[in-house]
Amino acid sequence: MSRQKRCRRRLLLLLLLLLTVGNVVLLQLRIAPMLRKIAENQVVNAASEAIFRAVTRQLQTGSVDYSRIIGLEKDASGKVSALTTDMEQIARLKSEILTLLDEELAKMNDEEISVPVGSLLFPTFFAGRGFSIPVRVLALNSTNADFYSQIQSLGINQSVQQIRITFTVGLSFLTPVGIQDTDVTSDVLAAQTILLGDVPESYLYLG
Repeated sequence: MSRQKRCRRRLLLLLLLLLTVGNVVLLQLRIAPMLRKIAENQVVNAASEAIFRAVTRQLQTGSVDYSRIIGLEKDASGKVSALTTDMEQIARLKSEILTLLDEELAKMNDEEISVPVGSLLFPTFFAGRGFSIPVRVLALNSTNADFYSQIQSLGINQSVQQIRITFTVGLSFLTPVGIQDTDVTSDVLAAQTILLGDVPESYLYLG
């Protein structure tokens, strides 16, 4: 092999090496952060849907008596003076929903969560297109449900009292660029009572 051919081969190898290094740098600086962000959005959406399914299942099959969650206390004139909450029903509701939520989140391992390559390389023109990069949920790190109560006036002689649930879910997921953790927060209305008359002077706040 002539000296000139050896120089050309070395130059070609050097160009290939530079191209490979450039692609790795591009992957780390641009594509990897985008992949992590899009994958996280996909996982958050899937977890939010799981929360919705768990709440729906509880409403359909749960043992909680929603008519007992909110109690009304009236004064001698029949006016609603205070609202109370049946904490036993709240505890049962929380237990049932979290059990169903764990079941729904476990199904995420079998769901197809992916990122279309077009959304990474040319999102303006090819978002949602191209072959899919798989995203796998590895672990459910934590689930929690916090209940809180609020009351507000709806107008003259009318108010609404609501019990809402804030769900917080911690997940770990895997993409081709590594493992990442994320927290999903979702607020859901559990029960509400429409009241006629003045806003009650007191009500139970669930912190």
